[in-house]
Amino acid sequence: LISPMSAIETLICSLVVVIAFAAAAIIYLMALVEAWAIIIGGSLLLAFASIPWFAAMLPRWILSILSISVKVFALLAVLAIGLTEAQGWATAMAANSGSISGNISLMFQAITEALLFAACVYFIPRTLSNLVAGGAAAVMTTGEAMLGAAAGAGAGAAAAGAAAARNAAAAGTTAAIQGAGQLAATVRRMLMEP
Repeated sequence: LISPMSAIETLICSLVVVIAFAAAAIIYLMALVEAWAIIIGGSLLLAFASIPWFAAMLPRWILSILSISVKVFALLAVLAIGLTEAQGWATAMAANSGSISGNISLMFQAITEALLFAACVYFIPRTLSNLVAGGAAAVMTTGEAMLGAAAGAGAGAAAAGAAAARNAAAAGTTAAIQGAGQLAATVRRMLMEP
């Protein structure tokens, strides 16, 4: 017979481990969907790469593929380590199955390692994929690209306005110098004439 406390401990341990591995599976599935979307979607948009507005798309797409590849690789590496650890938990718990209610440290070890595993699955691949400059973490959506194009056009207009202002300032400075020269000549004439 299993004591109720042992059943509760086992239930809590099982729930934490299952939730951690379910989170890891969801993260892995979403990384695969993201890779599929980047590869397929980018290859469809590749036809527009010859248009000047889409010229920067090709390098960004290649960096996105590299970034998601690094992310999937890191996910697979972390998942392999996590599955090895889970096999160790199962072996240790099976060896101590007769005294598992008295040996709660195995359950706490499994819970702690499962939570650390979930954290590693979340953080490590994302951090490694962010190392690729301009990769999947920095991909711009269409709206952001349009805002960037509008900002570029605004910056061009501002540069043209600054050039016009500089020319106007230079003309104004020349006029001010000429005016100051005429004023000095007038003051000199007034002081020198009796």
